[in-house]
Amino acid sequence: MAKDAVTFIRVLGLEQVDILSLSMGGLIAQVLAQTEPRLIRRLILAGTGPAGGEGVKNVTRVSRFDTVRALFNLQDPKQLLFFTRTANGRRAGKEFLAHLKERTQDRDKAISLISYFSQLKAIRRWGLAQPQLRHPATRARRQR
Repeated sequence: MAKDAVTFIRVLGLEQVDILSLSMGGLIAQVLAQTEPRLIRRLILAGTGPAGGEGVKNVTRVSRFDTVRALFNLQDPKQLLFFTRTANGRRAGKEFLAHLKERTQDRDKAISLISYFSQLKAIRRWGLAQPQLRHPATRARRQR
């Protein structure tokens, strides 16, 4: 996917980009930063982790467990996957889920099970990978 992102950026004629990435997009952005460091001016990673990072390999197991648990409890899996089990977390999850339902036109299609399992497999491989070197710009900033 990182190669596809590079191709897309180059087709747009951009020489440098700022990237804000979330979750699996963060995994892709990290590969992009390693393979094409001059292409990235600024990179913001949110809700993601490094290759081989602590706990990343467990995302698949936790996701499957929480999904099954949510179905047995007649809950949306997002409530368990993305929000804490505290009163504030439960409230925030319910507000988030209600907000998702506000849009009635041009909604994104639900992810297919094949795509969902493919994403979990990719995240697990990322978690089992050897830790990668930091982006050269990050190393330079820390040396200052």
